[in-house]
Amino acid sequence: MFSIGQNKKISHEALLNHFKENKVEIANAITKPFPFLESLRDRSFITEDIYNKSQEAHRNLIPVEKVAYDVLCCLEKTFDRSLLQVLFSRVHLKEYPALIHVLGIFKNGNQYSPLPFRVQVYSSFIHSLICWFNRHFLQSNGFFKIYFFIGVQFANI
Repeated sequence: MFSIGQNKKISHEALLNHFKENKVEIANAITKPFPFLESLRDRSFITEDIYNKSQEAHRNLIPVEKVAYDVLCCLEKTFDRSLLQVLFSRVHLKEYPALIHVLGIFKNGNQYSPLPFRVQVYSSFIHSLICWFNRHFLQSNGFFKIYFFIGVQFANI
């Protein structure tokens, strides 16, 4: 489970700028509209109108990455740190494994925009994610297992 502490040392502006700089990476990680659009709509981050227009764009063969990018541009205007809880939720990390890399960028910053936080993980999340990957890869090749540790709770270093 992803939770962001209300640490005031990590300013709203720093998070917003980091979000802006990584919109393309986030959008590129989204490979299908469900559950991305639904989770944003259900938590009132996007309106029903934006949801419907995004679904229609996808039905009209606009690539889902472009649809996701357009939604992220809308979210940038009303950015709140709680949005990151939804973007990097357990459901999204499971459905969109490439988001794990993007979460790492938020954890460590990047060479152009370092951020002063570290990430911690709840063991139940790690266990469920490891089990899911192991099941997936064990079914495909019978011997490949993935063990990893990923951080999910933002905290000041």
